[in-house]
Amino acid sequence: MHELSVATELVAMVKIEARKNGLTRINTVRVGLAPLSAVHEATLTEVFNVLSVDQGLEGAELEFVHLPVKISCSSCRSLSELDAGPEGFREIYHNPLGKPLPRVCLKCGSENIRLVDASAMILLAIVGERGNAGASG
Repeated sequence: MHELSVATELVAMVKIEARKNGLTRINTVRVGLAPLSAVHEATLTEVFNVLSVDQGLEGAELEFVHLPVKISCSSCRSLSELDAGPEGFREIYHNPLGKPLPRVCLKCGSENIRLVDASAMILLAIVGERGNAGASG
């Protein structure tokens, strides 16, 4: 269960960014997940919630944003994005209803492609309050 180490690192990042921005209470943590991130959202949320209590982040809600797959073509030098939609990609999520993972460039049809940042997990936003002002950050 690598979600424990992921959640531990996420909590540490949130605390650092909150301190930098003067946030005294964290309401929402928004995380972007690329198609190959291999993060189980429910497990990460559960572990994040447990760790949050001991780290002063109790009550912070974890939100997930599903990032598109980025396809880089070495033939035409294009960078394309393709959204997997709610079913995900067939080959990644083993879902027969999912979209097929692209095997050619979406612009020129070349097979000289590679996936870019396909396993990324990105801290997109932290929403919280500064002191008594109730400002967002």
